[in-house]
Amino acid sequence: LVVQPKVLFLDEPSSNLGVNDAALVMGAVRRSTDAMKLITLVTIHQPSKKMFESFDDLLLLAKGGRVAYCGELGPKSQTLISHFTSLSGKSPSASA
Repeated sequence: LVVQPKVLFLDEPSSNLGVNDAALVMGAVRRSTDAMKLITLVTIHQPSKKMFESFDDLLLLAKGGRVAYCGELGPKSQTLISHFTSLSGKSPSASA
């Protein structure tokens, strides 16, 4: 981070780490992001609940790269949960 970028992209920074080590890495990323006022984009596969709830916003992709959700999580993920509970529950058609 020598040149002080505006955006930081991290592809799976917690891969192959245990829960505690992943939390340490993501804690350091969060502190750096906040201190340097960076926009940080991170890909995380199967984050722990604690790690997931530390995110500000979420871009959730469905099969085929379609956007399933894009927005704030809200405290304890309530904004996200409210979004999905408000849906009709019908699956999209296979041809869509």
